[in-house]
Amino acid sequence: MREPAATVLAVVAPTAALASEVQSESFKSIRPTFGKHGEVHDVKLSKGLTKLLRHRALEVGIAIDHDGWALVSDALRYVNSKESEFWASESLRASEPSPISTPASGSTFWEENDVREMARLNDKKRFELREGPSGLQIRVTEGAMTVHPKRRPSQMRATEMWAEYWSPGDDVALPIEMCGMLSCHGIDGMNDKINQDCASVAFPLPADAHTALFVVLDGHGRQGTDVAGKLLAELNERIGCKGWGGSERRLSRQLVEAFEGAHRSLFEGPRATPTEAAGGEAKCHELHGIESGACAVAVLFRNRRLLLAHVGDCRAVLGFLQEESGCLCELDLTKDHKLVDEEAERVRRCGGWIRPMREAPYFQPPRVYAKQDDPSAGPGLTMSRSLGDLDADPIGIISTPETSFRPLVPGRDLFVILASDGLWEFLSSATVVQAS
Repeated sequence: MREPAATVLAVVAPTAALASEVQSESFKSIRPTFGKHGEVHDVKLSKGLTKLLRHRALEVGIAIDHDGWALVSDALRYVNSKESEFWASESLRASEPSPISTPASGSTFWEENDVREMARLNDKKRFELREGPSGLQIRVTEGAMTVHPKRRPSQMRATEMWAEYWSPGDDVALPIEMCGMLSCHGIDGMNDKINQDCASVAFPLPADAHTALFVVLDGHGRQGTDVAGKLLAELNERIGCKGWGGSERRLSRQLVEAFEGAHRSLFEGPRATPTEAAGGEAKCHELHGIESGACAVAVLFRNRRLLLAHVGDCRAVLGFLQEESGCLCELDLTKDHKLVDEEAERVRRCGGWIRPMREAPYFQPPRVYAKQDDPSAGPGLTMSRSLGDLDADPIGIISTPETSFRPLVPGRDLFVILASDGLWEFLSSATVVQAS
């Protein structure tokens, strides 16, 4: 039995406030104030209280009511103890004296006045304070987790981010809150496969506060995991630094430049020579991006319009309601770059040999090689475009993405699904949309 790894990123369209582990540089920062031990008081205190009140309050015995209010004195007792543990571990790890004096065990790092000042300086308004019968109380704004502190639905975090960065009446890119992501490894026989997929959500972008970016990559090759990770960072940086208003011609050029620039970044800077890599002086047996690469799909949401770019067989699919019948239907927003039709013709013109599909003794898709009937010559790819795979450049495997645009109609267009071929290899777009 063989099941590939798969990554799915689903977005309600024309979607919402986004919960993302990849946070944009445009997020407003908290103004720091430095304490007597050199630590940044309001940032560390803010993070400590946020983690405690959202995730760990009940677990560590902090009383918190159903509206999310807890005593500041209880919360401070906990965060001060954690800070004391941190400084104790730092002093043990230090190999030489630190220029900053290490506080004594049991020190009081933060007091009630620090909490008041933190709440005042925090321009994101993460916290609310009130005087209660037993003293000053605090809670995290927009739905602190009180019943199940270890887990919070991503939609709850999305709502909080929405409230932090947008105000009623703003011209926003995403009017409702829903974005989910799932990634899992595959199976080859009885062995787990390494999942070389990765994905990200970024909103707002550093150079365009009204645009959201969704990216899914599917790495392949011996160093596919590392290559996909670097490409993910490069695409976020190169796309995030641009504005995404204007003509389709200009925007298409920006997307092409971002993809091709990410591709080139794999081969820039110093790296081991082939001789060094083959000689075993380095742990890896190949160069980054030489015999490894990734397929990618990127979708930008802006002003009720989708901007798409993709290479390879990662796919974006729209779920929409048919106007006449009201039935849920699917539309492929991207076309897989397989070794067929004009894509195959380009590869053949460049000297690549495409091994035909095989049905027996088991199914094998078409693959491209540099030499006919010589798999050892590589690259053995099943797609006609990719990022990386430098050894495949001479035979027509290109990094230029195919770009497209689609307006969104509220009430008709419901959601968009981005996924690697680990999903599409086994399930059709229609099946996935109907199951969503």
